Amino acid sequence: MKENSDKFNKLLEQILTIRSDLTRERILQLIEEKKKKVGAGYLTDLGALYLVINDLGIKLEEYMRPSEIKSERHGVNISSFLLSHKKYQNRTVFFLIDTEPMRGVYWGQEDLFRDIRGVVRVNLKNVSIRKSKRGTLEVHANDRSQLLVTDERYDLRDFVNRFPDLKKHFIIGIVEGPFRTISYKRKDGTEGHGIGFFVRGQKRVRVVLWDYEGADRIKEGLTLVAGPAVFKSSAFGDEAALLNPFNMELYPSIMSIYRAQQGAMLLDEFGHVHPAKVPQECIESKSIVVIEAKYEFPTFNVIKCTSYEGATSYKPVLDKIASAEKGYVSMDFIMLSEVSMKTPNRYEAIIGDDTGEGVLIIPSELIQSAKKLSVGEKVRALGLLALGEQKFMMNEYTVFLNPETFEQIT
Repeated sequence: MKENSDKFNKLLEQILTIRSDLTRERILQLIEEKKKKVGAGYLTDLGALYLVINDLGIKLEEYMRPSEIKSERHGVNISSFLLSHKKYQNRTVFFLIDTEPMRGVYWGQEDLFRDIRGVVRVNLKNVSIRKSKRGTLEVHANDRSQLLVTDERYDLRDFVNRFPDLKKHFIIGIVEGPFRTISYKRKDGTEGHGIGFFVRGQKRVRVVLWDYEGADRIKEGLTLVAGPAVFKSSAFGDEAALLNPFNMELYPSIMSIYRAQQGAMLLDEFGHVHPAKVPQECIESKSIVVIEAKYEFPTFNVIKCTSYEGATSYKPVLDKIASAEKGYVSMDFIMLSEVSMKTPNRYEAIIGDDTGEGVLIIPSELIQSAKKLSVGEKVRALGLLALGEQKFMMNEYTVFLNPETFEQIT
C-alpha cells in the first residue's frame, strides 16, 4: 500500500489521536478490506480511508501541524508533540515540535501541563498564532483554549530514535568534562550560576546550562538527550544552547569492550573509541553499562559499571580517511602495501578507502601486530590516532578486526 499522500498521513494521525484503541496497522488492514469489498480499480487508499472513517463513526475536526502555519491566525486547532513546558506565575511557556520547534505560551494561572511527562502528542483547540518580538511565529492559548492529551507518548531517547529527522534539534551524546562553574549578575542584581561541559555525539559540542536546578544529575560517562537546542561555532569550537524551557534526560551508556595490548578499548553507540580503564568485575564482558566515569585524557576511566548481557545493535560510525578529525577514530580501510621500516623506531604502510589514501604509522614496539595485516585485506581499526593529513598512528590501544565477522585479527 502506498502512503505517500500528505493528506492520507494527516488523516491517519488524526484518527489515532481520537481513537486510542486503534493502531496504525489495524487501520491499514481496514483500508485493504474496504478496497477488496468494493472491488479493484474503484478506490485509492485515501478514498478507502474516508469510508473507514465513516464506518467507525469518527467525526474529524480540522487540525494543523505547526509546520503548515505560515502567518498569524486566530481560532485554529493544532496537533503536535509537546516537547517541554515550564510554569511561571501567570503563564506556562512550552515548546511544540513538528519539523521544527515552535514556542508557545498559555496565559492563565492553571498549570495546564502539570501531569505530562516525556514527549506526548497533544491537540490544542482554539489557539492564536502571533509573531514574537524576534519575528518568529508562536502559539498563544488562554482559558478559552482546550488541551487534549493523546496516548501517543515517548521517552525522550525513544522519541529521537522514532523520528530521526528531528535529531538536529537535540543534543545527543556522552557527557565529558572538564566541568566549569560560571557566575554572573542578573538584571536585578542577584547572582546566577551556570555549568559548562562537553557532550560527544556525532561531534563534540560545548554546552552551558544557566541556573539549572538538576545540574547535579549530569555526570561524566552518562548519555544525555536534550532539546530543543540550537548549534553554532565559536572560539571554543562547536557549541550548543538549549532553548528554555527544555527537556533533558540522562541514561547509563552502553559500550562494547575490545581488549587491547594494554587496558581496553571502549566503543560507544556513536562510533567513538575510548582508550579505557575498566573495573575488574566488567573487564571480561563483551559490553558494559557505564554508570559513572571520569575522562582523564586520553583515558576514559570507568569508575562504576555493570555487565550488559544484551547484544549491542550498533556498529562503529566510521570516519573516512579524507575527513577523519584528529583524535581516536574507528575506520575501515584496505591494506594497499606491506609494512615497511622507515626508521628504527617507525614502520609505515599505505592504506585506502573510497575517499583516498592514507599512511598507517606503526611504532616499532607494536610491529608484530601490524605484520599480521596482509596486502589487499579489508580491516576495521579501532583506536587509531588520527594525526591529520591522512596519517594514522597505531598505539597500545589499537585493535584490528575483520569488518565482516568482527573477530579480532591476531
